[in-house]
Amino acid sequence: MEGKEKKRLILAQLIFLTAFPALATDMYLPALPTLAENLTAPVAVVNLTLALFFVFFGASMIIWGTLSDKYGRRPMLLVGTAIYVLASLLCAFAGDVYQLIVFRIIQAIGSGAAVTVSMACMKDIFQDKERERALAISNILFALAPVIAPVIGALILKVATWRSIFHILMGFGVVGFVNCLFMDESAPMTEGKSLIKTLGNLGKVLKNPGFFYPLLLFSSLSFPMMLFLGSSSSIYIIGFGLSEQKYSLFFSANAVFMALGPVLFLVLSRHISSFKILKYGFIIVFLGGCFMVLLGNRNPFFFAASVLPALIATQMLRPPSVNILFEQGRDDAGAASSLMSFTGLFFGGMMAFFISLDWNNRILVYGIVNIAVGLLCSAFWPRVWKKCSMG
Repeated sequence: MEGKEKKRLILAQLIFLTAFPALATDMYLPALPTLAENLTAPVAVVNLTLALFFVFFGASMIIWGTLSDKYGRRPMLLVGTAIYVLASLLCAFAGDVYQLIVFRIIQAIGSGAAVTVSMACMKDIFQDKERERALAISNILFALAPVIAPVIGALILKVATWRSIFHILMGFGVVGFVNCLFMDESAPMTEGKSLIKTLGNLGKVLKNPGFFYPLLLFSSLSFPMMLFLGSSSSIYIIGFGLSEQKYSLFFSANAVFMALGPVLFLVLSRHISSFKILKYGFIIVFLGGCFMVLLGNRNPFFFAASVLPALIATQMLRPPSVNILFEQGRDDAGAASSLMSFTGLFFGGMMAFFISLDWNNRILVYGIVNIAVGLLCSAFWPRVWKKCSMG
């Protein structure tokens, strides 16, 4: 197999692995009401199967990438996907909601390996502009996953029970595990270095100003997406009085448009630098926030339109921002990947909680946060760029 064809195949394998968390959460969403009834459990307790999944998914990512620097990418992917397969099987046979919560936590830990180590593999295999394109393609499919996965889950529920969803997830995990068996190791293992010292690479990477300051700046790019996830249902259903079915249509439309972000990056990157793409992207987030503050409360169509600039812009900015951070942490790609994944999810999760508070006008708060993100990133980006060694 020629070099380019082999890289395309590897990219497809890595994208499939990064889809594990989306499949494990979004495919499962339509089953929550039935599951609560079947297990005779309160909805609040059943929701812990989602909330704790994200907590442990985020926490595990801080470890997996760093371990892959010591033990290699392929072994960690094999261990992670094996955990995912086992946990999915256990979820399918859970006897009560508390067992399901525990098994979902184990599934989340396996998912953390699939995402973080796959990102580190992209750093190993693809170089500079090629890596940016690979990340953009990955993000296109990642943006579409929340649209496709619930549809798959709903179709499964028409012909089978909620337990079958976990059998399907187990099947995806088996495919991922087999793919990992045939993958080549993309990074040499670290010889003669203890596990404690390897984990210490996290601190080493953070001490690099060229990584730390961009990490803080780029982590704010998760805010618009997490604000949307944390507020969209209450805004569309409670605020605008839409039915659950109409809400799902608006949500899907917003998610589909998000996929335009990486496509826009692929087009623009042929003509202008990553520095300018990031600069213009921050301005778009700011303008989108202004649009939301001024017109977002009018009706669901205006709100849907006001959400798009920030969602599209942040997806457009993800490939160059991740590439810049990888360049700064090039000698410890696993640790860099762990820190990127964890920090974005952690700060984004705080935003999702923040927007879920009892605000009188969530749309106004949402818009103000986007304005603040756009302004602060625009103001600090030139200074942060100077701290990057590639600048």
